[in-house]
Amino acid sequence: MEASSPWDDLAEESQQKTDDGATLSPQPISISEGFAPMNQGTLLTGTAQMPTGQLIYLQPPSSAAKVLGIIMLIYGVVIGLLTLISLLTINIINIDELAALYAVDKGDQGRLFLFLNISLAFTLFTSIAFVLAGVWVKNFQRKGIMLALLLTLIGFVFDTAIVFIFPEFMSGGLIAPGRGGIIVEGVFTSMFCGLIWAIPLMVANNGLDESKLFG
Repeated sequence: MEASSPWDDLAEESQQKTDDGATLSPQPISISEGFAPMNQGTLLTGTAQMPTGQLIYLQPPSSAAKVLGIIMLIYGVVIGLLTLISLLTINIINIDELAALYAVDKGDQGRLFLFLNISLAFTLFTSIAFVLAGVWVKNFQRKGIMLALLLTLIGFVFDTAIVFIFPEFMSGGLIAPGRGGIIVEGVFTSMFCGLIWAIPLMVANNGLDESKLFG
């Protein structure tokens, strides 16, 4: 009778461990829970097999758009309320008192009344539009920034046209007297405002969507 070798048991155990290890596979690690973009309601889904010790960082979008949207909202509401009060006031008080307030002759009272109403009505319209732009930007919608830039451009064109239509009521700008001073001042003001409205577009990971103002 042939005696069994003590090495046979070790060989069988090693073979059994090898077979068991071949059937086991690394468990997938889910990253679908707890992470979501701040401006969207969708979740990241899927699984990933990562080496031991490797980390995945998901950064939230920049808050620049939200802060700028709040600024637009405040600007639109405050300017809109002040403009509405002014518009109601000039239509309530006597036109002679209005002419005396602006040191205008009686012959120019009609043009003064028309100038003030057109200017204030346009300002009220842009203020309401800025409130809408602020809501969009606060919600990370790109079209809000496009609307703010468009309003800034339209405002510059309107102010330039007013200079030539009602020159008697436009004494000059802070930079230089006369029409030229007002236009130059409008250029610098529009450029400055445009740069402020475009800040979220220049920030990395701004979180803005791909919405368009037209179409």
